[in-house]
Amino acid sequence: MQNFFFEASNDLRSEIESLNEVALPMCSALWNFRKTIAGEYAENESVSLEHLKEKYNDAPGARRSANLRLAFIDTSWEEQLKSVSELYLIGIISTYEYWTERLTSEMDEPSLYIKLQFPSNSTRTNGVGFALNEMTGTESDPIRDEVYPSLVRSSKYSIQSLEALLKCFRYFKELRNCLLHRGKLCDGKLYGAQSEFLPYANEGALGMKFVPDFQRFQVGDTVSLSFNGVLGFTEVILRIVATVDAEVAKGHKAEAHIARRASSYRNPSQVDISDIPSLFNEMGIPDVRGTRRLLEVLQGIS
Repeated sequence: MQNFFFEASNDLRSEIESLNEVALPMCSALWNFRKTIAGEYAENESVSLEHLKEKYNDAPGARRSANLRLAFIDTSWEEQLKSVSELYLIGIISTYEYWTERLTSEMDEPSLYIKLQFPSNSTRTNGVGFALNEMTGTESDPIRDEVYPSLVRSSKYSIQSLEALLKCFRYFKELRNCLLHRGKLCDGKLYGAQSEFLPYANEGALGMKFVPDFQRFQVGDTVSLSFNGVLGFTEVILRIVATVDAEVAKGHKAEAHIARRASSYRNPSQVDISDIPSLFNEMGIPDVRGTRRLLEVLQGIS
């Protein structure tokens, strides 16, 4: 699997994978446990909560006071799945927000983090376009010429769809905000983000083979989301990250990052031009050509 340029981006992908590894099995486990508890009541309609607690509430480190009837009989599967989906979405949005902070700090532009959470305006004086322009105003010729071509060959790289992907992000971000902070009611910000997203909510605009499941709301509606929608949203996040990661890598200040990262694999003073392709292969960035200019970057003398 090809890695990203910045460690912050690789860490985000690992965190998304970890969230998936928790959320997906959790759904299966909850569904199967629902059948188990339903079976208890099928055998004995008056089975006590104390009996269920003693029999099933034995997870190490967890409280033993869970009301299993409330969770698995009185609460529908649909409602339970919505709760899991909300936690899943909160984790994904938080992971992306932290990535924007790490990436912009790496480029000595920490104030730009919020710009990576919005599509560009028409004049590119705000949003992701503005942030990319600021971080790549001075380019690194060696990285642009030797490393960038490998980064843009990633199947996730989506420069033509970046603005549409950010509009999708805003919809889910505002949905998260309504779930957490606005009493689960659609407000003007979610409605506005939805209006911006709808013209781009198609496979062609997003550059994807599917559109994440989403619902349309009017202001004041109770909001909800689907598990499949959140799962599909992870692909949107990864495409944004792959694209921004590759574009920002061209910035001159990215040279310090790749030199530091490479030094964790090999002693820079012992690296020669002929070693560069294999060094980048070790870092998960294939097909990088060795040049004198790139060697100077890795040795911190450019």
